[in-house]
Amino acid sequence: MRKFIQSKSVWQITVISLLAFFATVGVVMAATTIGTNITTGGSIYATSTLYVDGAATFNSTLAMGTLAAARAIDSVLTDNYVPMQVNAKYSLANPASAYTLMGGYFKVANDTLDQANLQLVGLGSRVSMGKNATDAYGLQSHLTLANGANSNGNLTAVSGKTMLHGDNTSGIVTAGLFTLEGYENTLTSETYETRSPNTAYGVWADIVHTNIAAGYVLNANDSTIASGLSFTKSGTGAITKELTFQNGETIDNASDGIISLTGIASTTSIRLANLETITNATNGTITLTENTGSAFISFTPATGVITPSTGMLYINASSTVLGYATTTVQGIIMPTSRAAAPATCGPLYVGGLSYDSTKGVLCICIGTTWLQATSSAGTCF
Repeated sequence: MRKFIQSKSVWQITVISLLAFFATVGVVMAATTIGTNITTGGSIYATSTLYVDGAATFNSTLAMGTLAAARAIDSVLTDNYVPMQVNAKYSLANPASAYTLMGGYFKVANDTLDQANLQLVGLGSRVSMGKNATDAYGLQSHLTLANGANSNGNLTAVSGKTMLHGDNTSGIVTAGLFTLEGYENTLTSETYETRSPNTAYGVWADIVHTNIAAGYVLNANDSTIASGLSFTKSGTGAITKELTFQNGETIDNASDGIISLTGIASTTSIRLANLETITNATNGTITLTENTGSAFISFTPATGVITPSTGMLYINASSTVLGYATTTVQGIIMPTSRAAAPATCGPLYVGGLSYDSTKGVLCICIGTTWLQATSSAGTCF
């Protein structure tokens, strides 16, 4: 071997060494320059692990073109395991124009032909939790604001934007979509099965040690929004309570055409602009309370009884009772004309008046008989 080396020039030894290196790591290059950097017009292949600067490594955890099989981690974790990491920091002068410092950029696109069976995904993230773990996040984003730093625009851990250059005439358009689905026990199954987690929410905003103006804000920015908040259901789905307030009061539309307000211990109050309230503190009774806290009228629907607090009920308009009698604002009582008695005269109707249209006389209930309330003494007025 020594004689072989002694008989060759430095250039020949260098070429032979490079070929031996390529044969070892499996590198295939169409055009290669070796110096401070490596430039290649072909591809670089590593049979096991490719080391860059002796630190960053690439192995079969990364694949391009298809979803490759998972790479098994062959030792117990003693630190965070991050197969791919981008960590960039900018500490120089403020750029002359608006630029972006971005950890990564992913884009996919289709063109030329319609592809109805194609789904476009800019970045897909999937986590499979096969055994117990502390947490599981399909996608986790942490944003840290240092003391003294300020954002001139938005400061948000997650941002989503859908840009419409045309009217989408089918499907549903959203800026964000969250879905919870229940499946059979087998991880590979695509058959739905109803699940009942201990505690579950469609969306949860947890505000910790931070005072904010509102938990949810909908801004109609140069747009028309048909409904600020919409509750819908599909198939056999049901919504028990559309709104539940912090002290337990609820609003629901469980029965079509009915909006129910329910409070703790059957107590429900609706507070009006000037502090008057509508209360259902007593089961079966609706009470209207003035702004001083005193109840001024109660209504019991089961009996039809209206109870004013003053003992007198004032109606500042003409009123009709079920179409049978009218009381005008002048106090004139006008019983409806009838050809037959409106009810059997008895204790409930003693002193009651009715108009007999056949005889043209006013009748009064006395005892158990309707008698003509007439007099030969002449006119009344």
